[in-house]
Amino acid sequence: MKRDAKEHEAEDKTKKEEIEVKNQADAMVFQGEKQIKEFEAKLNPETRSKIQAAIDRLKEAIKSNVTAEIKSAMEQYNKAWEEASTQMYSQAKGQGGADPNQQAGSGGQHSAGPDAGKPADDGKVENADYEVVDDKK
Repeated sequence: MKRDAKEHEAEDKTKKEEIEVKNQADAMVFQGEKQIKEFEAKLNPETRSKIQAAIDRLKEAIKSNVTAEIKSAMEQYNKAWEEASTQMYSQAKGQGGADPNQQAGSGGQHSAGPDAGKPADDGKVENADYEVVDDKK
């Protein structure tokens, strides 16, 4: 049984990689379709069509089940979103009042800054006295 596992180890690794790449591509398609709707107003028609073309190519690559083709389509998809995020960032920067914590990321990733959800710092500092209470007594 161990010998059989050793003999098929390379095949298993290849199959695992194929499955992982396909799953990642499926997730990218889902996220891309969701984000293209979400950011529709912020994207110009040319960029939107590039992203849609990348999504369509990725869907076809998934159907073909060829790992190299899927990876190539994923790269094209990421480049399209990088271009779109750059465009949206420059628009937001040009408007001035944009929220710097909201960014469009490549591959559909968004991040919030480390201060997300914290109240704004008004510059006032307060000193406070405190007493340690031991609940074990």
